[in-house]
Amino acid sequence: MGHPHPGLHGLKAGGGNEFRAYVNGKEYVGDPAVVEFRAHDEIALVYGPVGQKTDVPSSYDWPSSSARPWSAGRPSGMA
Repeated sequence: MGHPHPGLHGLKAGGGNEFRAYVNGKEYVGDPAVVEFRAHDEIALVYGPVGQKTDVPSSYDWPSSSARPWSAGRPSGMA
């Protein structure tokens, strides 16, 4: 396991629980507050019992821009 972060918005590590972050299916070692968000990265924040096995996705099949309902009617370049 990596180094669990002490907490996030009231969820605190300790008392048998830990907080972990994953980027593209790999555990992020360090402070999850500094994870760089890049387009189409798969980021998972996990809180739960120490040592609990967690299956996190490593990728997501992003739909094309034409398949996204929120892209309709937006100005060019703002899909």
